[in-house]
Amino acid sequence: MGTLNIEKITSERELSVLEPEWVALERSSGNTLPFRTFDWAASWWLHLREDRLAVKDSLSLLAVRASDGRLVGVAPLMLTERPSVGPIRARCLQFIGADPNITEIRGALCEPSLERECYAAMHAELQRSLPGLDWVCWSGIDQRHGAPEALRLADVEWGDGVSCYTLDLPATWEELRASRPSNLKESLRKCYRSLQRDGLDLRVEVVSEEASVVPALEDVVRLHAARSAMPGTVRHNDVFRDAACRAFVADVCRRFAARGALRIFRLHVGGTLAATRIAFVLGGSMYLYYSGFDPAYAKHGVATTIVAEAIRRAIDEGLSSVNLSSGKDQSKVRWRPTEVPFREALLISPTPLGRAKYGVISAAGRAMTESSVGRRAQRLLSRRSPRPASP
Repeated sequence: MGTLNIEKITSERELSVLEPEWVALERSSGNTLPFRTFDWAASWWLHLREDRLAVKDSLSLLAVRASDGRLVGVAPLMLTERPSVGPIRARCLQFIGADPNITEIRGALCEPSLERECYAAMHAELQRSLPGLDWVCWSGIDQRHGAPEALRLADVEWGDGVSCYTLDLPATWEELRASRPSNLKESLRKCYRSLQRDGLDLRVEVVSEEASVVPALEDVVRLHAARSAMPGTVRHNDVFRDAACRAFVADVCRRFAARGALRIFRLHVGGTLAATRIAFVLGGSMYLYYSGFDPAYAKHGVATTIVAEAIRRAIDEGLSSVNLSSGKDQSKVRWRPTEVPFREALLISPTPLGRAKYGVISAAGRAMTESSVGRRAQRLLSRRSPRPASP
């Protein structure tokens, strides 16, 4: 392959020009994560970047090219400054997607066979830039293709990151169901039987056309908020509460619908929309994104039923896997999926001032999360504070 070359992307025009190559890399790499697509990065930058006195984001992408000019890796990075002006501002390089868990797994996209070499080339470039930065946050580091080895000898501090949970699919739904644990099979039986017992018919609708995205998403937002406000159960944040987040998800879903990669599942019970869930189809896999349901139908297990119906649809489409999304909870684990961890690493400036700035921002972030007043201040002053590295 020869030497890999790094190209810096710092303007929206340059980002736009990169689109066809990025999309081609998505296909050639077998990418299955919506968060590592051009559409996600471009839409996120349009709707969720910050440009305030307290926080400002600037594009700082790295495109990795082979000696023949072919794009083999892209790191959708941005420079975040807090505050945006002044001699004491903290300068952090992090991946696009610093938001209230709208972007579940941030990170670079690389050709799997060249991932180690891509990370090594990007890390070398960032080390050259480090005198002008205070820290770099590497997130979404996939451990399966050599990226950790490329960073292991570097001066980075490792954190745990996040995991997602993938379910390999057999040829039929019956085969999958038969291979699952008895407690899951019983849960599925109860969900469907409870509807039959109450004389309620079940109908599943799948929205995939661009023209139908907006009204379908209005129902997602409404039912997601209803689920979040539901008392007496595990607390879920309303991630679409802010207008900018709603505008982003509408835009990105329209983009995915235009490329045939969107599925919005709608579960109708007795003529009423009882549950809904967004899904993205990439690289032969379906990624189950956010959902919502009407609390009045919680006793019927509609949240479980809509997952089962989405998996059934994935099998019917001939997909190879379903990603049950990030975050470990019993609703995912009981399907016996494979855990796929994505680690995080910090590269902190070697200068005393840079390390001091990182320490101050980290301490402030921890303090702000410990009180309601602090959490309100954090929303005003900082979108995302850096995580302390694991020992």
